[in-house]
Amino acid sequence: IANRYPAPMAHTARQREAGRPDASYRPDIDGLRGIAVLGVLIFHLFPHAMTGGFVGVDVFFVISGYLITRILRRQTRDGSFRFRDFMLRRLRRLSLPLVAVVVTTWCVGLTVLLPENMAGLSESVLSQPVALQNVYFLVDGDYFRRAAHKPLLHTWSLGVEEQFYLLWPWLLVLLRRRRGWPELLALMALSFGLNLMLMPLSPKASFFLLPSRAWELGAGGLVALLEESARYREAMRRAALPLGVVGAACTGASLMLIDESMGFPGFVALAPVLGTTLLIAHGAHEGSPVRRALSWRPLVGIGLVSYSLYLWHWPVIVFARRRGLYDGELAVALLLALVSVGLAVGTYYGLETPVRRRRFLSTGRSLLVAVLASFALVALLGLVGVRSQGAAFRYEGVARQLLTAPFDAADDKRCGFLFRVLHPRAQVCQLSHGQGERRVLLWGNSHADMWSHTLVELGREAHFDVFLNARNCRPTKDSAFCGGRVQEPILQAIEREGIEDVVLAATWYGAYDRPDEELEAELEDVVAAIQARGSRVWLLVDVPSDPQFDPERRYREAAGDLEFHVKERAAHDVVRHRERALFEGIARRIPDVYVLDPTDTLCPEAQGGGCPGGLGETAWYRDTNHLTHAGARRAASTFARLVSASAGRR
Repeated sequence: IANRYPAPMAHTARQREAGRPDASYRPDIDGLRGIAVLGVLIFHLFPHAMTGGFVGVDVFFVISGYLITRILRRQTRDGSFRFRDFMLRRLRRLSLPLVAVVVTTWCVGLTVLLPENMAGLSESVLSQPVALQNVYFLVDGDYFRRAAHKPLLHTWSLGVEEQFYLLWPWLLVLLRRRRGWPELLALMALSFGLNLMLMPLSPKASFFLLPSRAWELGAGGLVALLEESARYREAMRRAALPLGVVGAACTGASLMLIDESMGFPGFVALAPVLGTTLLIAHGAHEGSPVRRALSWRPLVGIGLVSYSLYLWHWPVIVFARRRGLYDGELAVALLLALVSVGLAVGTYYGLETPVRRRRFLSTGRSLLVAVLASFALVALLGLVGVRSQGAAFRYEGVARQLLTAPFDAADDKRCGFLFRVLHPRAQVCQLSHGQGERRVLLWGNSHADMWSHTLVELGREAHFDVFLNARNCRPTKDSAFCGGRVQEPILQAIEREGIEDVVLAATWYGAYDRPDEELEAELEDVVAAIQARGSRVWLLVDVPSDPQFDPERRYREAAGDLEFHVKERAAHDVVRHRERALFEGIARRIPDVYVLDPTDTLCPEAQGGGCPGGLGETAWYRDTNHLTHAGARRAASTFARLVSASAGRR
């Protein structure tokens, strides 16, 4: 994203410093960068105004592939390429602005973020020095999910590019005596095929990982290789205007019409990549009016600071939202845009340009020392944030107990990232091994997952192993994915693994827009299918929920009174009785079906029958409706009948 063509060539830097024009400089490419970063900025400020603004990153990828390939091709052919020098130039160009933004973001996070989000920020900080930002955010969740809680989410694209820089030079070295473009075209086809293959298995893996994104960078590289052919250059000269018009139309339509629901990248990413490729290819000929439009000086100016603007804009927006300063208002959005541009201009002229032009850190050794020291500082800050539970030392007493409650809870990495990578099609994972001959499956959405830790502990004592469904799906047909592609493989796993007991746990009523009769019919069908495979079924009544159970909300709204909220038992019983009536009706019609109810353990008589969010200084909830491990352990006796039944069948 940060390439400032053609500054990696030392003679070019000297020419610019001396005020002499560089004949190979392409202002239209800086203009294209300006469009890309403005698209990203507008999307993040007004997602409904430019729904495809996020494809600005794809535009950057194509540009980077073109510029880097052009530079490296020249060096590998004339014998001047040295990998050490290449990487030092990348560090000189990319590292210190990134460090400045990361360190500033972490420090501001101390004043803005509560422990759970501060810990997440610190984990993402740790990924920066090792160029694994994209891998971290892949494990952490989808790009479009909870993005407003991740101030460094946008740096995933830097990870993709930095990994590309480690591999791409060696390929060009191998191809230095060849035309190169046929081999590159084959590699692009493989990368694009992997992108398509991953879309139904793990769309976010296709989104975040280099192998499924390499074809986009390769598209720019392909143009650079083809430009070596005189026949190609002549064909491009003749077709410059139509190519420019088609490229502008594809790129503009991508920015305005693509949206996050379309399944990206997949086939959809072809539009912005093709558009950008055509704009770069046509722009080699100065006569095109499209090139002149892209070379408009204000647009070129934005392009020059695009790297710093890209780095700064997202933390600025996230922190403004976290402080309640921005909720889509036009005036505030314009102010945030101006702040981001101001920070970008300051970074460009105060840090990026002086380092690039060697006004300081002029030698490779001084640069390397500065970069390593900066990365060490980044790693130290990240470790402090992670090890201190999101800098929980900022709080005392009950406040600390409330705000660290999410750390005592099941995380969002259901079944583990490694399992999902090694078994992308598997719908059931095994959480415990070798605890006994009995096997229990916990099946449901996150309201099943929150019991997994406690059930594993019970299994260790009662000698049974615990399995969990790998996708966050209820045992009903809430979607084509959960109903068709997930449910049948789970039923097959029950039979294959010899699972004797299946616990169905989920949010049953109110959380999904489904008619009651559909839910009840589908649940009864799946219970019958489980029972037909010889397994007992345990239907788990859902836990009490309340907005005031959320520790963060309680902390913000308690106004100094940090006692745990107590929900009236009668309010919970309205939902509880409805669920029990459904479950008990199924149990009467189908044998070996039993009802489990955690209500009495979570609404103790000592609280007057009310349902508290915690007891003493121990939080039972990590948010409005999910138990912490402490809360789940509090209700462990709910599973007493399951434990004794499993023991009885050993």
